[in-house]
Amino acid sequence: MFFKNYDKLLLILILLLFLTQYTNFFKNLRNIYSNNYEKRIASIYGFCGGSSLGFLLYIQKKYRLENYPEIVNYKIVPISKWILDLDGKSKSKKNSSYLMLLNYQDNLKVNLESISKNFYLIPNQENNSGIKNIKIKLEGKDNNMPYDINIQLMQSNFKHKKIIYNKDFNKIYFKNNEADLDLDFNTSTLQDRVLRTYILIDFKSAYSLEIANISMFFFNKYKINKEKIIDQINNCYFLRK
Repeated sequence: MFFKNYDKLLLILILLLFLTQYTNFFKNLRNIYSNNYEKRIASIYGFCGGSSLGFLLYIQKKYRLENYPEIVNYKIVPISKWILDLDGKSKSKKNSSYLMLLNYQDNLKVNLESISKNFYLIPNQENNSGIKNIKIKLEGKDNNMPYDINIQLMQSNFKHKKIIYNKDFNKIYFKNNEADLDLDFNTSTLQDRVLRTYILIDFKSAYSLEIANISMFFFNKYKINKEKIIDQINNCYFLRK
């Protein structure tokens, strides 16, 4: 009887040893003891990068936050403010006296994706207040000719389309096949994740022209005042509003 139970115990022990080795149990256990909570969170979710939970924990620990600050992440990632949740209410307050900017980008720029000839999709952009300008580079040889151009912006919610911007630019010269056009268009709709926004570039008297590349530059919704910086690590900021 003893030998039968001994065989079973030995088999169970071997299986346990195999599982702990296979799942890196001892290594993970060592990491738990050798790294504190903040370091483990930062290694998984990033300190100042991605969700930047490491930076949020650093600020919370250093300044003993009692109220939720407004949190703005320039990366499109899952909501990260839950890490500061002390009372079961995971929210940040826009009327807070403090602001956290994570992965801050001063110059907001994207290269647009072509849908068809001279027709482009504008990807949803967080934390902008409109379009500053566009830079157009043409295909082919530089002929240093002026062109009349019409720019249209349109939005669609998959049911209806609406033109939100329509402007003519006359006698635009392309130096080395490149030109900058100031749209100076203020809008908050580019942050809407439901709406799709498109831009149509119409060369009025030269339909055969094709665009090699188009870049778009945006107004930044948040501008950092150095006097209001409480703490900063890389491009993550803790600010007083």
